Amino acid sequence: MKLSLKFVQRFLLFTAPLVTGSVFVALPGLAATHATSGSAVNLSNFSHNPVETSTFTDTNTLTITSIDSINSNSSALVPPAAAVTANADALATFPVNPSPALTEAFNVSLSAAQGDSQGESHSYLGLGQSFSQVVGYNFSIGANETFSFDVNAALGLQTSTEYVGETARAGGNISFLLFDTTGMTDPSKIDWNNPLEFITFSAQLDSSGQNYYTLGKSANLNFQPTNVAINASAGENQQSFFGSLQGTISRGFNKLTSLALVAFQGNQVSVSCKAP
Repeated sequence: MKLSLKFVQRFLLFTAPLVTGSVFVALPGLAATHATSGSAVNLSNFSHNPVETSTFTDTNTLTITSIDSINSNSSALVPPAAAVTANADALATFPVNPSPALTEAFNVSLSAAQGDSQGESHSYLGLGQSFSQVVGYNFSIGANETFSFDVNAALGLQTSTEYVGETARAGGNISFLLFDTTGMTDPSKIDWNNPLEFITFSAQLDSSGQNYYTLGKSANLNFQPTNVAINASAGENQQSFFGSLQGTISRGFNKLTSLALVAFQGNQVSVSCKAP
């Protein structure tokens, strides 16, 4: 299975602002302390169609800077030397085609933060969080049939620090969950904490060196990868990670079964500096 051109185009469209830096508001004298986290997921070539679909996205940002001093001759506050920005964006679509093989779901989640302490005497905090989710309800799988779909997923992280005392963290998670909903008529009754099967892919970069990535799945879920690529690098004050998954996820059933499929991802970043 080849990485679809449509998926590549969509991923590049939404990750370009991170790569080029245009996601940030211009900051005077901006230094290189930043954290970015982005992920994209494309699901396609379904063996069965869902009866219903839903999508959900959420984003949050927070920025705080210190007030460095108060002009003794005026009540006006002097603008802080520290500067910080945070951005987050998310997209989710799951249109259903009459032909299951042509049904596609697409998720994107992006978070970025950047700061400049202008040295060691000013503090700031920047946080960005993004979440994207698609759900397919009531996939009806007959006895002795196999439910399957193709997945293309990518996760990218980057951190960089400029001054002593500054920190940058980036994390991301991509998950696919299957739930047995046989006999259920109300989706709100689904126990979202008890999936039938799952695959998870997560990674973290931390300027302190606490870095990791994990890829795991439940025992009865079959994942046939056509490509799994992991690239990580670290230099002086800079780190990057990029991982991609391509393959087919499948699970056989010996009796009539109704399924719900959840695909979600979350991306988090933070940059900070504490004044001495």
